[in-house]
Amino acid sequence: MSNYPPPPPPPQPQPSSMGHGVKIGVGIVIGIFLITGLMMGACVACGGLMLGIGSRQAARQAKALSTDPASLPKVGQRAESNGVALTAEQVSKSKSLSRFENAAPNNTYLIVDILLETTGRDEAPYNPFYFKVKDSDGIEYAAALTGSKGTLSTGTLYKGDKVRGKIAFEVREKATGFVLSYQPLVIFGGYDPIRIALD
Repeated sequence: MSNYPPPPPPPQPQPSSMGHGVKIGVGIVIGIFLITGLMMGACVACGGLMLGIGSRQAARQAKALSTDPASLPKVGQRAESNGVALTAEQVSKSKSLSRFENAAPNNTYLIVDILLETTGRDEAPYNPFYFKVKDSDGIEYAAALTGSKGTLSTGTLYKGDKVRGKIAFEVREKATGFVLSYQPLVIFGGYDPIRIALD
């Protein structure tokens, strides 16, 4: 008979805590993916709404900036670009502007009544010499220097302001297909030309 005590039992494996931690980690990851997915869905929906609004505004601006007379706004239609709106309200022709202002032989005055307004700018300058017309042959005409009654003056429009006036152009008497363009000559002003078909 041995005097040595019996050997101790072998150590039992301890339950691992890793399984519980892994479950928590997986749950957090899934939660993050779900929240991210919901947020992305909301952004897409919001973006779609803004895209629809932006598309309509872009379409109006593209029409005003087009160089194809057939696709341009017409007399009486409002054209808008870069926070400025222009309407050619009436167009007429005359051989003279006043007693001392007569067109040269084979020429006539093309007179455009315009309405100019600011819609998205804090201010915008106006001046008759910011306007030009071009005929179907590509000939461009600058505004005539005239002091006749009702002629558009010069100044600055502040947000929401409007101004009306007449602008005269001495053009060839037989010319047709006129397109009016407006673009302030301001450095870094960010103004694109607004065009309106007058015929």
